[in-house]
Amino acid sequence: MGIHPLSIILVKSDSKGDRLLFRYPHMTNHVRDSNQCTKRKNPYSLTNTEDLLQSLPFPTSNISNGNLTGLTDEVLSTLFAVKPELCEQKFELKVNDVRFVGHPTLVPSRGLKEVNSSMLFNIVFALQAQASHSIVKCYYDLSKRLGIALRHEEKRCGFLTDEIKIMVSTHDEIAGRSEGESDCDESPYELILQRSSLARGLKSVFSNLSSSGIVNIMINKWIQVRFCLPQKVHQSHKKGLLIDPEIIDRFVK
Repeated sequence: MGIHPLSIILVKSDSKGDRLLFRYPHMTNHVRDSNQCTKRKNPYSLTNTEDLLQSLPFPTSNISNGNLTGLTDEVLSTLFAVKPELCEQKFELKVNDVRFVGHPTLVPSRGLKEVNSSMLFNIVFALQAQASHSIVKCYYDLSKRLGIALRHEEKRCGFLTDEIKIMVSTHDEIAGRSEGESDCDESPYELILQRSSLARGLKSVFSNLSSSGIVNIMINKWIQVRFCLPQKVHQSHKKGLLIDPEIIDRFVK
């Protein structure tokens, strides 16, 4: 049925380029590509999407032990940072046996001198490709709610900009270390979880969806985001019970 998420991913795109900021679960226990260990690439360098995708030997499956695997941060950031005209609408992409769902959101960039400059961010859920339409719709709705909350806090106090700075600086800190100082298996995401309240919130969203199907978090201790994944909640009361939310809506109406 594909109720549980495989991963939650945060990507941003602005005048400095595309970048994957956070993903959970992260690949702390996976063997990384030897090229990533010996050569750290500039995260803001321009990427040719076709060359990037064609150069990778994509496996037939990108799911391992219930988690997303086989897709690098660079590939995901390129796939998820859509053009501005595709923002504020449903984002859906299928790669092998994984379906990605999100709601790209556009906000004015703070601190940039360019006129009409803006920043795109996208909170993407990775699901099993066979997830039903109703499940995909629910995850899209949650991505949209989180995007609206973050846009509100960005306009109110620059919360998103501050959190992005924390994540970017942590990525750069790890990438900037010499080979002698940096373990090949070292991931920036554990440090980001320690430093970023947004990252901890996204981890909480993933964990709650996987366990109870009920999300109730505070963004920046100011905006509350509540969400219920009906398919998961109903199954917690009666295992194997499958109720389509659209059926419930029809009865309510």
